[in-house]
Amino acid sequence: LALLLAPCAVSGRSTACFRRQAVGGPFSSAVIISPDDLRGRTSTMRRSLGFTLTEMLIAVTVLAVLLMIATPHFRTLIERNRVVTTANDLIAALLTARSEAINQEATVTLKSGDWASASWTVVDADNELIIYHVPSETVSITAHGRVAEVSYLSSGRASGAALTNADYFSVESGSTARKVCMSGIGRPFIVSEGDCP
Repeated sequence: LALLLAPCAVSGRSTACFRRQAVGGPFSSAVIISPDDLRGRTSTMRRSLGFTLTEMLIAVTVLAVLLMIATPHFRTLIERNRVVTTANDLIAALLTARSEAINQEATVTLKSGDWASASWTVVDADNELIIYHVPSETVSITAHGRVAEVSYLSSGRASGAALTNADYFSVESGSTARKVCMSGIGRPFIVSEGDCP
């Protein structure tokens, strides 16, 4: 089967057109295709290849609305992760100070590097540095009661009188906060909401 294309004329006047003829099959047919038909088909193909300006504007508007809705939730998630990470780091430092006090059979102290930027140090009885927590630009800590400086004895207990629920750390970032509370003997734990028990 073959297709033949040749110029042809329409009755009464001269015009450009094409004749498509199937040759070699059991049936032969001729189809007249005008230039207008070709232009219409080409235009349709071009329109189907992309988006109109109106469609693009609608898509951009929908995307902007979705971003406005999602951004506050995303910010809260970041703040919560920062606070939880810092609170866990503080608990790890307190437990390390307690463990070192038992192992060294000497007093080990956790104290502020700068609570306002969530920085602290852990030092032994000779003031040798054990832990240094790098300051943060986004998280702050407030020491309440008697925990501005916590010293552990060789017995593993916090020095001084037993700690109470008024002795705790508040870890904050933006609108998110966690409390690192202390048991009577100095064991730390996190409270997400409310007061220390």
